Amino acid sequence: MTTEAGRLTVRLMEAQDVVLLAREVRLGRDHIEARWIERQQGLRTIFVAELGGRFAGSVSFDERPELPRLLHLFALAVAPALHNRGIGSALIAHVEEEARRRGLDGVCLGVADGNAPARRLYERLGYRREGDSYVSRWLWRGLSGAQREVVETVYRMFKRFQDDGGGPSQVN
Repeated sequence: MTTEAGRLTVRLMEAQDVVLLAREVRLGRDHIEARWIERQQGLRTIFVAELGGRFAGSVSFDERPELPRLLHLFALAVAPALHNRGIGSALIAHVEEEARRRGLDGVCLGVADGNAPARRLYERLGYRREGDSYVSRWLWRGLSGAQREVVETVYRMFKRFQDDGGGPSQVN
């Protein structure tokens, strides 16, 4: 794997990022706009990654009552032309650092049962499957503006900081 992480900038998403992020990451503008609206409503936080002045990817995260003391990572996306360059790993590392900064115990995420490449990435980064699978339903908004409901079998993966030797960071 070629890593570009040394040249990568990760920062909070801003309103002016919507159009360019949708184009570079190959997601529908409506899809990114919906994420941005949820960000404005306080329902998610979004990091974007830039490489060479162009958007390389994004990731969303939030805290959920049903997952106490954990940061929930979701909607990880990397521009197709930039897959396998360490960008997804770098975005995940930023979410993990945010969880540590908040004094949380780890990060969790859902991965579709059929998404073997994502599962391998998460396992390589120290995530482990816990619990039974469940059915997830969500709305996909494509490049053309078309929408479709996605129904997939998903299971949760966790990275608990006490398991990786890092331990939760102390908040003063």
